Amino acid sequence: MKKGIWIGLLMVGFGSFSSYGALQEGAPVTLQTASDTLSYVLGRLIGNSLMRSDSAMLRQELNRTIFFDAVEECLDGQSARLNDQEGTRFLQQFKQAWIQKQQASVQQVGEEFLAANRKQPGVKTTFSGLQYRIVKKGEGARPTTSDVVRIYYTMKRTDGTVIDSSDQRGQPMDTPLRNLIPGVVEGMQLMPLGAKYIFYLPAKLAYGSRGAGDLVRPNEALIFEVELFDIDAGAAVSTPQMGFQFR
Repeated sequence: MKKGIWIGLLMVGFGSFSSYGALQEGAPVTLQTASDTLSYVLGRLIGNSLMRSDSAMLRQELNRTIFFDAVEECLDGQSARLNDQEGTRFLQQFKQAWIQKQQASVQQVGEEFLAANRKQPGVKTTFSGLQYRIVKKGEGARPTTSDVVRIYYTMKRTDGTVIDSSDQRGQPMDTPLRNLIPGVVEGMQLMPLGAKYIFYLPAKLAYGSRGAGDLVRPNEALIFEVELFDIDAGAAVSTPQMGFQFR
């Protein structure tokens, strides 16, 4: 849909500039006629479509005054300050630069966290850059990459926000160790049966520059709490993947 069309529809969705002002002030939108409802529904559809693709960028970068000035220009039939080709090219360049900026910021946060964390009591650092802390010592065998392990785990951001947790689901996960992300594979080979460790993973040992869909951002450092309950030695060769995989 061309820029002028969807902006015009979005403007209709808010009804008028007066109703947009009411929204800014927190007043409810009154839908008195079928035309009002149609306008509102179209506005919500278009707004939701925009937010699904670029919600973070729009919340941070959109100047709503200029945005609605551009809408008014369209409705009044005024000439555009940028033609469609120029506008499309700018949007592509701006979005790419914004994504790179966000990824760099996420990476910096992770690096600063890990630099401070490695100085904390009880934290050890391996040659690869993996950091870990022993919460509970185990005893006996340690898993290898050819084993299936039974674990409880919690995956967190460096600010402590929980991303995923088998603890919250109340059941362990059985998985071939080799299917997990590199930092967890490395760290779990240090764990005796029955141990609980916390792993602090730089992005290169987690999901790297790709991230993991909506769960993990590109270049994001992560924290994993892992408790090892069982080891099925040599079973990974014939065992299919089960449950949530970290890769």
